[in-house]
Amino acid sequence: MEKKSKIELVLNDNLSPLELEITNRYWFIEDGVFKETPSNIGREFGLRSFEISTIARDGSYLIITQYCSGCKLKQELKANSITLAKTYLKPSWTCTTCLKQIEQAEFDRLKEEKILTQKRRSNKFVQATEEKAWYKFTRTELKLLIQMLQAPSTKHLIEKLIELKEKNIGVFCIELMNMALLT
Repeated sequence: MEKKSKIELVLNDNLSPLELEITNRYWFIEDGVFKETPSNIGREFGLRSFEISTIARDGSYLIITQYCSGCKLKQELKANSITLAKTYLKPSWTCTTCLKQIEQAEFDRLKEEKILTQKRRSNKFVQATEEKAWYKFTRTELKLLIQMLQAPSTKHLIEKLIELKEKNIGVFCIELMNMALLT
C-alpha cells in the first residue's frame, strides 16, 4: 500500500493581506504540482520572481510528511522553497540515512571490484609464469610487464611506458605501448 505524503502550510502571524495572498499562491499545490510560478505571480503584482520567493519564504514554509522509499520511515520535512518541496514530494524520495547506506554499498561494491581486478591480474601473471610463457623475455622486459599488470589504469600505464621509452628502454617498450593503446 502506497502511503501518501501530507502537506501543511505554516504561515507567520504578522503577514499583510498582500503578503498572505502572495504566500498562498506561491505554495498552492494541486495533485503534487505547484500551480503558479513566482514569475507569473510577480507579473500580477509588479514584482520580480525573486521578490515573490523572498516574501513567501520569509512569511511561511511547508511541512511535508513523507515516507522514505527505502526504509518506509515517516519523516516530517521542512521546505522553505518550491525546489526543496518538489524534492521531498517525489514518490521515490529517500531519507538521508538510506542515501548514506546506498552510497556505502556502492563504495563497497567498487572496492570489491577493484580487489577482484587486481586478483585477476595477479592470476594471469601466475598462470603465465607457470606455463613458462615468459622465459623469452629479458629481466627488463619482465619488470615492464609487472608494471603493466600492476597499473591502476591504462592512462597510468601509458604514462609509465612513455617515461621508460624516454629512457631508451627500446623496441619492447614501444610494443607494450601499442598493446596498451589497442586495449
